Parts: sequence; C-alpha cells; structure tokens
Amino acid sequence: MWSEMKRDGRIRLLDVVLVLATMAVFSASVCAAKTTIYLATYHMGALTMENWRNMADRFSESNPDIEVEVRIYPGSEYNEKLMTQIAAGVPPDLMQTWA
Repeated sequence: MWSEMKRDGRIRLLDVVLVLATMAVFSASVCAAKTTIYLATYHMGALTMENWRNMADRFSESNPDIEVEVRIYPGSEYNEKLMTQIAAGVPPDLMQTWA
C-alpha cells in the first residue's frame, strides 16, 4: 500500500510539473510575441516605400515589441481601399488623412 501511495504521489507530482512547464512555455511565448500595427498611406510626392519603411524601422527600434506594416496605395484608390477595409471590419491601425 505504501509503495502504491508513493507511486501515486510521484504521478501527481509529475502531472503538476508538466502542467507548470507547459504554462511557463506558453507564458514565455505570449510575452515574447510582437504586436503588428498596420499603417495605410497613399503615394505622394517624394515619400517612397523606403522612406516609410525607414520611419517604421526607427519607431520599431524605440518600441521593439511593435512591428509596423506599411501599405502604400495609389492616391486614386486610397479612399476606396480604406472604405472597403473599414466596411469589412479590418481597418488599418493608422492611416494618413488630409488636413
């Protein structure tokens, strides 16, 4: 009977250790996850994708847990793209507007 109790105790301890290890791995992966934000803008003048990417990279250097995804649309399509995304429930996190 004593050996059976020891075996049951070891199995329970092993179960607890496995659950805690799983939680630790899951927590580490959640904490290490990056947040991606989506920036919508339109092509205008001298601002190229490279310029936008450089600005996004500088932001990400100061905020390593945030990645910026830049999408540039032709000016003639910009409003339609935004309205379609908003209507679909997937608007950009940031968007350029006119003043």
